Amino acid sequence: MSAAQLSNSDQVTNAFESDSRQPSGLRVIFFAEMWERFSYYGMRSLLVLYLINSLSYTRDNALALYGIYTGLVYLTPIYGRLICRFDLERNDKNKNTSINLRIR
Repeated sequence: MSAAQLSNSDQVTNAFESDSRQPSGLRVIFFAEMWERFSYYGMRSLLVLYLINSLSYTRDNALALYGIYTGLVYLTPIYGRLICRFDLERNDKNKNTSINLRIR
């Protein structure tokens, strides 16, 4: 590498490290979210391949089970919210605490 190329790459690295417009923890959050999504979508595709190749499901049955799995991933937080809401309404202490947290 020439000295010009080396100094140019050093400037890019230093500019990336000293960029104070973003919070310091943003990189950690970004990479955690990226790997979470990578593992989720990768697991979805591996589920179908596993069902077809190892468990001898037909393609239609494997995709139907894949659809059920995907639906449950998106629907279970709704049910969790409802369970939490009913539990908070039964217990006045928790209800008062949740109201205080919402005000702040």
